[in-house]
Amino acid sequence: MMSGKIIYAILGPGVSGKGARDLLVSKNQNFICIGDKETSLWEGDFLKDSKGLGQCFNENDSALKNYLSDLEVLILSPGIPRTHKLVHWFLKNNKRVVNEIDLSLPDINKGKVIGVTGSNGKTTTVTFIAHALELSGGKVFLGGNIGAPLSSYVSSGDVADFYVLELSSFQLETLTERKFDVSSFLNFSSTHEERYEELDDYFSAKMNLKKLTKNEENFILGPQVSSFLEGRPVDKVEVKNFNLSQWKLKGAHNIENLFLAIEILKKLRIKETVIQNAIDSFKGPSFRVEFLDTIDGCSFFNDSKSTNFSSTKAAVDSFVGEKLSLIVGGKLRDPLNLPLEKWGNLFSRVDDIVFFGEAGEYFNRQFSGDKFCFNKSLKDLRLDKIENKNILFSPGFPSFDEFESYVERGELFSRLVLDLKNKKLK
Repeated sequence: MMSGKIIYAILGPGVSGKGARDLLVSKNQNFICIGDKETSLWEGDFLKDSKGLGQCFNENDSALKNYLSDLEVLILSPGIPRTHKLVHWFLKNNKRVVNEIDLSLPDINKGKVIGVTGSNGKTTTVTFIAHALELSGGKVFLGGNIGAPLSSYVSSGDVADFYVLELSSFQLETLTERKFDVSSFLNFSSTHEERYEELDDYFSAKMNLKKLTKNEENFILGPQVSSFLEGRPVDKVEVKNFNLSQWKLKGAHNIENLFLAIEILKKLRIKETVIQNAIDSFKGPSFRVEFLDTIDGCSFFNDSKSTNFSSTKAAVDSFVGEKLSLIVGGKLRDPLNLPLEKWGNLFSRVDDIVFFGEAGEYFNRQFSGDKFCFNKSLKDLRLDKIENKNILFSPGFPSFDEFESYVERGELFSRLVLDLKNKKLK
């Protein structure tokens, strides 16, 4: 059983909450974890290997009030908004609200910390940066909004030369540690309407990264963000002094991501020969317009990480002049803020559209015609009914209507393509 004062509370027992747990256990710190489900459903898994240092509570448990006066730090999972009643209580009582990254950064005393945010392209950019840094001979941790939590890595006692962190606006809301050596705000477009009532609030969360960078000269704004701030057209980006003949990623947006990644690597004084080697050998991250296979002349691409209109548009833009079938759907955000006209214009540019899930059901009520069809569930999708030169799975919406994550969603689509191939081979 726990003994002594408990000053840490973890809100949300998901991936980031477990990372925070790992770090607190490594420091022999008592903690409580609070979730919105009955503790019998998650307590055993969450407290495994916790050395008796933790206790779990449902957020409506009256016993929580016995701990509140001693608590000093709330570790907030990114998926839980700051409007939550416990966040309000902590802020009202001048207590700290942080996330697992903020909890971990003070323990990084060696190595460079790189932060990347933006509405789209974060995963591709940080994955390329990590790839180049590894080719330079450095030991790299890649995480944040992707992969393993930083807190789990720090708690293991492992040390890296470079910590490359993809940062969402949700994470940046609660970050306070000024520990970033180089950072970048790639691009900006309207998204996360379910979280932010005002576009300015979303933008401000992203811009918080500037204040968290040790030297603001090492905070790199993408051209689209600069044009937004200065009220001027977006400058065209060119990657100079490097050969792109072996660059494998489709689309102008990936050239822009590459340009910004190179700027970050230059700030880190990585040699141009290493960067060129990285350009030639980089295959791109999984689930980002990832080529899967060609079956009976149809090429399949998996862009499961797309969760907003801008991301799907960028993916479609990669196929200009080519025949294309588009698969769209997922968790419907606020339909009142849905850019329906923009989606309609995008649909007019492709040959066939398959809708699925909550968003697909909404679109199915708005659009009709021979080029549109609807599946209630992605799991019911019949790929053998789609015939075109290119078939792009780029959902444009979050995965949470059917799946735990975009990774689970992407893995299902990859399996559907593999099943189709096996069926054709029989």
